[in-house]
Amino acid sequence: MKGTLWDGPAMRCGRYEIREATAADRDGILTSFNRVFSEGNPEFVPRPEASWDWAFLGNPAGRQTWIAVADDGTIAAHFAGWPTRVRRGDDTVLFSQIVDSFTHPDHRRGLKHPGIFTRTANAFIDCLVWPHRNAILFGLPVPDHFRLGARQIGYEVVRPQFQLTLRADQELIGGDPTETTVEEVMRVDDAVERLFHRCLDHETAMAIRDAAFVNWRYADHPSHRYHIGVVKDGDELRGLAVYRDALFSDVEQGVLVDWLVPTDDPDTARALLAWAREHTRAAGREQCSLVIASTDPWWDPLQLLGMKALRTKYILVYGNLCRDPRFDEAWLRAHWRYTLGETDIV
Repeated sequence: MKGTLWDGPAMRCGRYEIREATAADRDGILTSFNRVFSEGNPEFVPRPEASWDWAFLGNPAGRQTWIAVADDGTIAAHFAGWPTRVRRGDDTVLFSQIVDSFTHPDHRRGLKHPGIFTRTANAFIDCLVWPHRNAILFGLPVPDHFRLGARQIGYEVVRPQFQLTLRADQELIGGDPTETTVEEVMRVDDAVERLFHRCLDHETAMAIRDAAFVNWRYADHPSHRYHIGVVKDGDELRGLAVYRDALFSDVEQGVLVDWLVPTDDPDTARALLAWAREHTRAAGREQCSLVIASTDPWWDPLQLLGMKALRTKYILVYGNLCRDPRFDEAWLRAHWRYTLGETDIV
């Protein structure tokens, strides 16, 4: 399948063909997706074609989608990853969030054990885990979904996920910035990658922020409005944050979806946090939150500015299916830096 991340063969399992999806499978995938996720959910809004194209065809890190197709053409099972390019030391690897996994209700007993979903997931794992493509698989499930993922693909817990939260009516400790200005931009250029390298600690794993990723993830999103705030020094960026008004962890709130600020520039951090708080006030929300690791170098400094650590409903989990020693549980817990920007949650 030219142009995809894997050129492996299709597999025949009874009346199903298991293979990597192509762009031509979009309509069938969406038909089954909308059927599955509308069950018992009267408020469900069908996923539009543009959203699928953006998520699975536009991602600059590539496409990772495996399906089981029944003889009548129905997409009976779907197992997909949302890959992100991650820098660790001098290496670039892929971390992939597992998204939109499902079995069509008419095919949940289509095969004896293992069932069609497990066979589809195993095909994805066999083809797309390290050393072929993904160093780790990861997710931010709620506890019930974690138990399913632990059974299906061996997820292990990195940590219960917390958020740093600032109340909309709260002034920053030490006062708001007076001389540092935040500019909103529609798109970014190559200056964002230079900023990323200034933020990068070679002892950590951190998703690459370049123009391709930032513009795809935020500027080109087909349905959500993201505000990209930057602090500039001439043509260079001193810092970047991305804000969205959204439902997160069952609370309508302002969300800092991304945060890219060198740790030696507290003035820029203060300005971007105040900027996000003003967006939160304008949206009529009571709080603004940022999700980062509790080992992130910004975890303590942001609390000194007035943010408070609160637990979310999510658990950060991972699957290191090839047991690569570079990415074991202890190392990831101490050295993995991330934001919600690497996920499809917000």
